[in-house]
Amino acid sequence: MLGNSNKTEREKDREAVKIIDLATVKEYADGAVIELPPFSAGQPFVAKVRRPSMLRMVSDGTFSNPLLETVNVLFNGDDNDRKKQTENPENMKNMYKVLETLAESMLIEPTVEQLHEKGLELTDEQLMFLYMYQQRGALVLKSFRK
Repeated sequence: MLGNSNKTEREKDREAVKIIDLATVKEYADGAVIELPPFSAGQPFVAKVRRPSMLRMVSDGTFSNPLLETVNVLFNGDDNDRKKQTENPENMKNMYKVLETLAESMLIEPTVEQLHEKGLELTDEQLMFLYMYQQRGALVLKSFRK
């Protein structure tokens, strides 16, 4: 006990910070169960999702060249850039394609394909929520529930 009082602040900090174990990393990779905006009032939508890297998706060709400008605006742009994107119908089409592609790579259960098979389309609010969740994680869940 007496030895603990002689520890430096740096030593105490090292003890407080622990390297993540691989089992926890595996849990992250398996996805998280979250509540998205409902399809309509009284119809909660809970799904299992992952948070893919948009940079990885660009790198591996998931987003085609015509969509790269839209990805860049979503990823790096400010609110004025995003507003400009909505003023042009072609840009809006590209934004939808980017958000849908992102949703396809995020939804584990149910998948976008499974929703389509049941005659459901993700709403604009759900697509934007998934984008925000991909960017900010659990912080989005807190603001959505308020």
